[in-house]
Amino acid sequence: MTYTVVKGDSLSEIAHKFNITVKELEAANPKITNPDDIRIGEVLNIPKHPEMQPTQQARASSLNEDQKHALELHNTARQHISASTHVSRPALTWDTSLAADAQKYAQHLIDTNGFAHSGAPGVGENLAKSWPADSGSLAKGTQMWLDEEKNYHGEPIGQGDFSGYGHWTQCIWPTTTRVGVGLARGNGACVVVGRYAPPGNWTGKSAWTGK
Repeated sequence: MTYTVVKGDSLSEIAHKFNITVKELEAANPKITNPDDIRIGEVLNIPKHPEMQPTQQARASSLNEDQKHALELHNTARQHISASTHVSRPALTWDTSLAADAQKYAQHLIDTNGFAHSGAPGVGENLAKSWPADSGSLAKGTQMWLDEEKNYHGEPIGQGDFSGYGHWTQCIWPTTTRVGVGLARGNGACVVVGRYAPPGNWTGKSAWTGK
């Protein structure tokens, strides 16, 4: 994974974005001899965080078609916004633990006939619901979130119509690196839940830059 330095960046800020230490960042970039002398446009290597275990990081070949499509939709959207804002963001990897938790919570929402966020700590969360039940899918839920792009204009999170753009901003948040999506069907509906780590939608920061 790599990151392109933008105006205002420091090593400590970049390390914070990716939930790593400055020492880990420096170790992955031995060419850095002066931490205060990083240049705009410089490409840095971002080491994998220790918590990202291979057992959690699913290979593309192990995903079913719906999972692959949902992941591709996320990453296509991220590539598009990176190109238009000139702010690099990593492609998301599929996290089987996040996906399992998402599926479990989707089933809970079906069982309780509810539709409210879980408040799970340390993750971002998107919800979608569609009818009839058999017409829903991970990809359809993801597309519903991505369709909110038209409602966002770069404003700091918390301003404007957050309910109209907040799903999209989580999908493309610059420092999010992992995603898992799950679904459940019942009561005539399909509920899709997305879980994201590290979480996005930080109040006061723009989804275009993460700052």
